[in-house]
Amino acid sequence: MNVGLLFFLLNGITGAFGLVMSPILLLNILLSTVLAVYYFKLHTIVYLRLTDNSLSIHKGLVYPRKKVDLSEIEQGRLSASKLILLLKNEKEIDINLSLLTIKDYEKLHAMMLHFFPIQRH
Repeated sequence: MNVGLLFFLLNGITGAFGLVMSPILLLNILLSTVLAVYYFKLHTIVYLRLTDNSLSIHKGLVYPRKKVDLSEIEQGRLSASKLILLLKNEKEIDINLSLLTIKDYEKLHAMMLHFFPIQRH
């Protein structure tokens, strides 16, 4: 789609239509490029970082990482595809287990059991 828009942009969209559409088409091309670079680099982003007393979860392109102290977690609930962490302030944090390797999941599970109970649902 962007190739067609670029073709019309370079061939000279004239008049009022061209003045209005040119910035919109350029913005579309710019945003598409940024998203493409993000998706190409997505496999290099660490989804879950675990330290001795906290964990940090990648939330996406525009959202900052969610950092949680392990002492703030009251309990965990394990379902088929995600781990739901229930915090002491009654908020919930979802961890998508399909984004973790088996080794990372086992390390996470073992560390979590030291801090709070994990229920299976």
